Amino acid sequence: MVARALAAHGIAHVAIESDHGLAEALRIDGVATAWGDATRLEVLRAARPDKARLIVLAMPDAASCRMVMEMARAANPEIVAAARAHDDADADFLTRQAGVGLVAR
Repeated sequence: MVARALAAHGIAHVAIESDHGLAEALRIDGVATAWGDATRLEVLRAARPDKARLIVLAMPDAASCRMVMEMARAANPEIVAAARAHDDADADFLTRQAGVGLVAR
């Protein structure tokens, strides 16, 4: 969904997808995609956070989002972040602990 919205607005992007089948489907649809666990530095590096202006975190748990955010900010301190939260506690954690600027539920 995020990839389609970015593409519709002409915004270049790279997706990281942990599900191999979904990663292949994205590639077939023309989305630049890295397959793997974004909490692994080598997988995150494939998405080039050092060149990114925005990172969108849509992971299943806030702790993983925080880990990815820390690695992304180490590569690019100016990167802006948006994240999905599953509940108020996750939203608070992501805003306060991970430095995410926009948290959506």
